[in-house]
Amino acid sequence: MRRSTVVMLLLLVVVAALYWYMQQPENVIERVLQPTPTATKADLGYIIAPEKGQPTRIVIEPAQGSPITLDKTSGIWLLTTPEKNGPADPNSVDLAATGLTALRILSKIEPAPPLSQIGLEPPAYRVSVTMSDGSKVDFHVGAKTVTQSGYYIRTADGNLVVTAAYNIDSLLKLAGEPPFLQTATPTPDSTPQATPTP
Repeated sequence: MRRSTVVMLLLLVVVAALYWYMQQPENVIERVLQPTPTATKADLGYIIAPEKGQPTRIVIEPAQGSPITLDKTSGIWLLTTPEKNGPADPNSVDLAATGLTALRILSKIEPAPPLSQIGLEPPAYRVSVTMSDGSKVDFHVGAKTVTQSGYYIRTADGNLVVTAAYNIDSLLKLAGEPPFLQTATPTPDSTPQATPTP
């Protein structure tokens, strides 16, 4: 046989073997040639659905400390604590209220760890929000995540989720430092003195 014939027969055998191997399920070559799937982040939704409107009443009950109630049914934010009540600083409260409507679920926790390990047994904070459509949303706030970038939340239906820390931080700051509206009080010597006219 001629040398070129032998090379052609060998090449034919290699191609036939490769064809046969490619027809087998789970072969390495096919897996290598498959495009790598790109990860897409699923939208898990919000703690408070955007269609519910804006918060009109917020109640925050810390496990340690006094509860506060913020109510805007009269048109301005009124703050009530066990010690005091009065108008609230609208900038602080509006920032927290806007954060509530943008409280995106970053991840769902499945399977659920022991609730005491993530600060939800007992919860660090109980939050109840009444929305402008009349609906009420309740959830519990637990500990911060290991990376300190989120909080563990238990929704009213029992789901465990993680939300971004910055929205919850502004809400919890209201309970730690109730934002009563500061009004300037005149001092007795601050009244203008009349200047004598010559």
